[in-house]
Amino acid sequence: MAKVIVHVSGDYPDSCLPGKTRAVSSLVEAVHEAFDQHVYSINRASPSAT
Repeated sequence: MAKVIVHVSGDYPDSCLPGKTRAVSSLVEAVHEAFDQHVYSINRASPSAT
């Protein structure tokens, strides 16, 4: 059974902000054969003014 890593990051390139730094995605790519990984990319948004 593969070991599992869960990444929760505000710095992972995603569909909302694809230009984020590649640091976390590089880590994911570097160990992809050794671990079962799940990435949760979080983004902050200001509440809309009503």
